[in-house]
Amino acid sequence: MKRTIKEQREIDRKSQALNLALRTVYIGTCYFPSKCHAYNYYSYLSRKEVDYKIRRKEIFIGEPALKTGQKLTTCDNGLRYQIEEISKYERV
Repeated sequence: MKRTIKEQREIDRKSQALNLALRTVYIGTCYFPSKCHAYNYYSYLSRKEVDYKIRRKEIFIGEPALKTGQKLTTCDNGLRYQIEEISKYERV
């Protein structure tokens, strides 16, 4: 169904009056796709030190659990996982 120009202007006016917008939130994690990715991310540390972080559960290998509406993406040139979440409409 195509809207008329008048209808579209009315919709635009109402949405501007409410000042609502979707917001994308990126949540950094301590999860890495593999040990190799963790070694590269922590290149300033020795492999032994990175393995120690894994044993102490400071960092994790594998995908984190996601909640409904969240999406898993990578950051830092694909070295680390991050969670992308689009929040509900909120006032701007």
